[in-house]
Amino acid sequence: MGRYAVRDPDDDGRWTYWRVEAVGRSRRELRPWPPDVRWYPNRPPYPADLPKEQRAAWRQEWYDRVYFGWKEAVVAAIAADPQAAADAFAEHAPSAVLPERRKPRRRKPEPWERRVAPSSRKRADDRILAAALKLAGLSFAEVGRVLDLPKTTAIRRVVETRQRAEVPDLLARASVAVEIVRLQDRLFALCRLAEDGELTAADQARIQELTVRLDALRAVVVEDPSAGRRVFEFRAAAGGSSDGAAGGRGGGS
Repeated sequence: MGRYAVRDPDDDGRWTYWRVEAVGRSRRELRPWPPDVRWYPNRPPYPADLPKEQRAAWRQEWYDRVYFGWKEAVVAAIAADPQAAADAFAEHAPSAVLPERRKPRRRKPEPWERRVAPSSRKRADDRILAAALKLAGLSFAEVGRVLDLPKTTAIRRVVETRQRAEVPDLLARASVAVEIVRLQDRLFALCRLAEDGELTAADQARIQELTVRLDALRAVVVEDPSAGRRVFEFRAAAGGSSDGAAGGRGGGS
């Protein structure tokens, strides 16, 4: 492992610079230095008269004949005298003439990296919260009031969740707890604006709306301080009545 400089196998007047790094327990890999520079030969464009179905074979033949042969020559030059290659790196790298740096290749984002539209995120949040509140024993009309949704929409959100999977009690309580904390943060930020005298009429209406929603959510759960941390339990389950909890899972009004 280390950093090395050897001459270009195709151009004796040009130095190329490399780093050898460990990959796993036993492998060593040759990589360019700096990382975003390409010393390897660039594949030429396809011949103009080459049929499209023959491009893959042409490309593979070029890599076998040119690219891998060039790379093997670099590896052989380093292996022949590693110390001389390391000394050459120390001597020439500070004043190295580098080729044009490669532009990073655009990578197709993975599904979990793609941007989620705010409306889709709100729908997903409402879906979990609606199922959680229904599990706590609220009717569909009450769920709609807490989430500021029409009753029919509240019903759809609960049904959508049940079609995907049953919401565990722990996830339901966690969802309500997260929403309570989120509302508290929003109210705190708006109250700071009020202290600075920057509160508008729209902000005041928003404070009233968030307060009503927060009170409705707090009415569903009871905070248990005995555990030494914030633990939320549904009031319907806190009374110890299994009938009440089961009724919460049934259809609402």
